[in-house]
Amino acid sequence: MLRQLPVHEAGGFVLAWYDAAGRAPDWRIPDELFAPAHAGPFVRSEFTFDVPVQILNEDNFDTGHLYTWHNVADVVSSLPVVDGPTISITHDFTRHSIFFEKPLPKALSWLSQPITSQYGSTLYGHGLTYSYIDIFNLGISLQDFIWCTPISAGRTLYTTFLRRRFPAGRRAPLRRLLDALTFRFSVRRLRQEHLHEGRGFWENQSRDHVPILTEAERRLLEPYWQWCRQFEPRNAVLPAPAASDAAARLAS
Repeated sequence: MLRQLPVHEAGGFVLAWYDAAGRAPDWRIPDELFAPAHAGPFVRSEFTFDVPVQILNEDNFDTGHLYTWHNVADVVSSLPVVDGPTISITHDFTRHSIFFEKPLPKALSWLSQPITSQYGSTLYGHGLTYSYIDIFNLGISLQDFIWCTPISAGRTLYTTFLRRRFPAGRRAPLRRLLDALTFRFSVRRLRQEHLHEGRGFWENQSRDHVPILTEAERRLLEPYWQWCRQFEPRNAVLPAPAASDAAARLAS
């Protein structure tokens, strides 16, 4: 007889609940998370990385990799907030322009100015990371729904659905054109960063059972490690959690 999994449909996504012991779900991803008000259509991207899902999701709490792999500066992170099966964090930072690194003529100078931004993410278990990216001085706000599906103990399917959030009210034709162009470039840029980070960073980490961390890094990473343990098989003998190489290099 085929086993049936509890299914929940939200925002056009069909979500199946899996528990190794066959237990019924005791929490669910909220429907309102997908509310489409003032948002554009989703653009899907899909990658497969040779990395365990726990290590991949640790990326949200590792500030060291932001400097190394995303070329940002002046990172200010909130402390992780744990609420049962969810954990949330935000990072404020500056970075070079998302378009050009060299100055452009005055009429187009806004395209090459440094940006101030905030990235926030909430993990709903290991299966969904809801994130937003607000680029304040360009008036851009993005939502990214990241579905991490373990294929095996060391291999993860990484599927993202990115969309643009718009302010309420009408937008001038020129603004709509600029919005379309910036969103298209944002999708391209994020795909490049996912591949660059996945192949160069996630797939090349090694586990360190005694990581070298600053106290600030430990305050961000340890809540995530403890949060992870609720999703491990019950009565499993778990190794000590480890930090990613980027955090260890930053602190050494």
